[in-house]
Amino acid sequence: MSMAQEIELPIFPPDLEREIFETSALLHPVSIPKLMLVACRARDCPLCGIYAFSIKEFRVALDPYPLFTWDILLRAMRSKPASFFHSSVRNLCILDQDAPGSSAREFLSLCTGVTNLSIWGRSLPPTHYAHLRPHRLTSFAMDLNHIISPTHEFFSRLTHLEARNFPFPTEWPEFIDHLSRLPSLTHFSVYSTSQTDLQQVLDACSGLRVVILLYCREAPSISDRRFVALKGGSELAEWQMGAYTGEDYWSFGEEVIAKRPPGPVNEYRIFEYVSSIRNPGMRLREGDRL
Repeated sequence: MSMAQEIELPIFPPDLEREIFETSALLHPVSIPKLMLVACRARDCPLCGIYAFSIKEFRVALDPYPLFTWDILLRAMRSKPASFFHSSVRNLCILDQDAPGSSAREFLSLCTGVTNLSIWGRSLPPTHYAHLRPHRLTSFAMDLNHIISPTHEFFSRLTHLEARNFPFPTEWPEFIDHLSRLPSLTHFSVYSTSQTDLQQVLDACSGLRVVILLYCREAPSISDRRFVALKGGSELAEWQMGAYTGEDYWSFGEEVIAKRPPGPVNEYRIFEYVSSIRNPGMRLREGDRL
């Protein structure tokens, strides 16, 4: 009998294997692509929030985190069962100018367990992903060229919504009404818009805890303590950092609000959010004026 025949590979209970793979992914994120290839019995484990990141010229490497390109994901689509994507993909960012339209739609149809979805561009309108039934969708970023539906199951658990543009003025009342009726929404952000629009959002949506204006040039005179104006915005690299670590402009806005004294805001200012990607260790300091 050969030595190879004498050696028996260890077989652990599936729950233990799952724990091993999840721990390995958390401790060594760069190993996730390799773990995807060998995690046969534990193929349903969510390997530390696998995500799709289709970026070329804008790509920022975040050592030691891996970057999944469309080539890698297309190979996975051909070799993995649909249940793998439902259980494993938690954070998904699609830059549609780099993603083949049909492949992107197919991949979206598999990722029904996604919790954090960001779609850059307009070649994937809501008709291509609103049919999904994500059980835990909590964060969504989109070009708001269509009115969202407060009654659609797709938005039923949505807590964070980033709108990269606003509807046409004629659609604004309907948008405000729909926004106010999203049952779980607590965080809302929008790219540069008017003070009047922002105040209407704050007045209509009492359930919102954080409202952030991105790419702000002049601080609006808004005294609502839930409102934060940021100089910067939602960059692709920051999204990647947030997906892995939870550090993003949302958490920064929460920190700003938590440090404010009680009562209305009486000093209007623009905050500069700089993630640890751009400047490691830089966060809101104790002495910053709020």
